Amino acid sequence: MKLQTIETHIVKTPPPGFGGRYFIFVILHTSCGIRGYGEIYA
Repeated sequence: MKLQTIETHIVKTPPPGFGGRYFIFVILHTSCGIRGYGEIYA
């Protein structure tokens, strides 16, 4: 299994910024068709 692509999506939250100023979503794609999703509040 090899990592093929990484997608990042950065979303700014509206004021007053509950949970942080930005939501960062990451999607990983592998060569065998598995997708992984992650998120962080920064």
